[in-house]
Formats: sequence, structure tokens, C-alpha cells
Amino acid sequence: MPAWLGPAEELLVQSRWDEVEGIAQTLEPLAGGEAAQVRARGQLARRDFGAAEDILRQRIAASPGELGPRVLLSHALLQQGGDWPAAEAALRDVLALEPDHAQARHNLAVLLRQQGRAEDAGAGASAA
Repeated sequence: MPAWLGPAEELLVQSRWDEVEGIAQTLEPLAGGEAAQVRARGQLARRDFGAAEDILRQRIAASPGELGPRVLLSHALLQQGGDWPAAEAALRDVLALEPDHAQARHNLAVLLRQQGRAEDAGAGASAA
């Protein structure tokens, strides 16, 4: 998979969307989860948060124990802004699978503080 993910990353940076989709199509039969994440990252790069969220929620439903789509979903919800309860739930879902996920712990603490729930920030991140 790394042989495909490196070029996909470069194509995302270059906004070469058709080629990103081509890599996702190549990955689909080999690694559906990676294909979904490449597609979702393309949508995030285009700031189409709804499309990214749809792709990621479908992948999560298909493979509930997979961490990557949950992390990306939390990124999509945080970048989109507005649905803070959904973003909090997504971060807590990441932490349920990987309690020591540093980025999710940090993002949850920041989100709780921004919501005026600073008292929940420390406990919320550790009690996820």
C-alpha cells in the first residue's frame, strides 16, 4: 500500500483529483479501507466535507474497528465546524479504539475548552 499512498499524497497536494480517484480505484480491490480514505482525503482537500463524511461513514459501517476512517471523520467534522456534538462523538470514537491517540485527545480537549467545558477537557479526553 505505501507504494500507492505516497503518490496519492503528492497528487492531493497538486490538486490532481482525477488521478487521485484513479489511485483509489486501483486500491479498491486490494484495500477498500485505504481507497475510501484516499477518496475522503480528496474531498477534504476540496473542502467538500459532506462528501468526505458520507464516504467515511460508509467505511466505518463496513468496518467498525478500523481506526483510520474514524480519525479522518473527526478531521472532517472539525474542519467543517458547526456540528460540535458530532465532532466530539467522532473524537470519542477514535479514543474508544485507541485511548492514547494523542491527536484525538488534544483535539477533544481543545473542542471542549472552546465550548466552555474546560472542566470536561482533562477528564473528557481521558475518560473517552
